Amino acid sequence: MAHKPPPSPPPLNAELGSLEWQKWFTDTFLKLTGDNRLYWEQLNFDNSDLADLETRSHQDLQDILAGDETSDDATKNRHVADNDLKLAQDHRDNVSNPHSVTSLQAIAAEPNGFVWKHAFTDLAEGKIAGANVPTWSAFRGGIYAYEFHATLDKEVWFTLTIPRDYSPGTDLHPHVLWGDANAVPAGNVRWGLEYALTAVDGTMAVPTTVYATDATPAAQYGLVESHWADIDGTGFTADALLTCRLFRNASDVADTSTQVAHAFHAGFHYQVDRVGSLNHFTPLYT
Repeated sequence: MAHKPPPSPPPLNAELGSLEWQKWFTDTFLKLTGDNRLYWEQLNFDNSDLADLETRSHQDLQDILAGDETSDDATKNRHVADNDLKLAQDHRDNVSNPHSVTSLQAIAAEPNGFVWKHAFTDLAEGKIAGANVPTWSAFRGGIYAYEFHATLDKEVWFTLTIPRDYSPGTDLHPHVLWGDANAVPAGNVRWGLEYALTAVDGTMAVPTTVYATDATPAAQYGLVESHWADIDGTGFTADALLTCRLFRNASDVADTSTQVAHAFHAGFHYQVDRVGSLNHFTPLYT
């Protein structure tokens, strides 16, 4: 005897008793019994736990609907395709992992359950002011960027907002992309980043300053991505504000290049384990 088609997943994000729940209940009851004489209002929710609908393991459902996954009984038909079964089992095994598998296929394909994305700002959009302003000059041909002096510290300010697909609590990996237009690049360039990461409705902490020193590129017009120490994301969620001051620390002995350097963009790499947030305002995830 053929199995009935499985019911659709319950609308876990909808309010209990809403039209979405009532429609799901009616459709499910009809699929399972072919009868429509039981109504939502007749249900008794005493001592029920809707969370069980969300957390119940795929193996439990497999046992109920089609037998265990190792069964040799060819008459037992699984209610999902093998690939979907593997994905569900991976999710079950990773429920305690903060980078748990989500519906994003690219994320699900990764063994750690997350992928990397890039948030950055074009430094041409940054703010310059005061006495330490970098020069806007040609890098190559008609391509211009901010030029940072070889012996004087120059600076630019920018702000970034943590995106909604950010995996809460994970670290940010800041960097700057820069280049050397000199005919024969030589020496090291030292970049500084002063930053403050502030939660929505939070209080800005004392800024932190980090440094990164890298050799100039091997050839004229070469580009280099310099990385600073990670920014601790513990306790932070999407929409947190990252305010920054980028500067070339040319006055430091570690900066041995006697030539100017051009900076193009600055930002951070971050971990993604979701498409976005459940809500458009805080709390974002509940």
